[in-house]
Amino acid sequence: RSSAMEVSFSLTPTTPLTEHAKIVAQAEACGFDLAWCPDQGFMRDPFASIAYTAALTKIPLGLAVVNPFSRHPLQIARAIGTLADLRKEGVILGVGAGELLRMRRKMGAPEAPLIDTLRASILAMRALLAGEEVSIDHPVFKLDKVRLEFKPTAQVPLYIASTSFDAFALAGEIADGVIIGDIADPEVIRNIVRTVQESAVKAGRDPKAI
Repeated sequence: RSSAMEVSFSLTPTTPLTEHAKIVAQAEACGFDLAWCPDQGFMRDPFASIAYTAALTKIPLGLAVVNPFSRHPLQIARAIGTLADLRKEGVILGVGAGELLRMRRKMGAPEAPLIDTLRASILAMRALLAGEEVSIDHPVFKLDKVRLEFKPTAQVPLYIASTSFDAFALAGEIADGVIIGDIADPEVIRNIVRTVQESAVKAGRDPKAI
């Protein structure tokens, strides 16, 4: 593969943590650059899986994706900030809609428009991870003058995962990266990249930083 290309993979935590970490370690030895763990259904907890794996490997780790409907953004920020202490600059957080039928509605999670919820949750989490106090009254979550009682020792890049062009535009505006779900058509991918870049420029950001 090209030296400029990075190869990652996603491993759902369906096995005990010891086996999960063993598979990630094998992938690391084979040259993979990044391992993702999804927050999918009601399988083993991804934050615990990443924490255990981080103690046994050196490969960068990402959570993709978590959603602000079934997990409060404060708890997401608290957990990912703790993981950042383990791996310094090697932890990435992917945020998306989550599984509506399989997960969110089965647990009675609140519902609201996706883009507005993603925007509010990402901005809130970024502020919390930066040590700022946050107050927000949103249909999905609320915070009343809350700040984390610790500041992570490393920054956590926040990615948006979606199949929606509105979400890709939001990523260009406020996110650090994009995870494209279930799309493989080259022309559609080019349009997604163009959407992200144009949105970044409109927001006064450097598209190359995303």
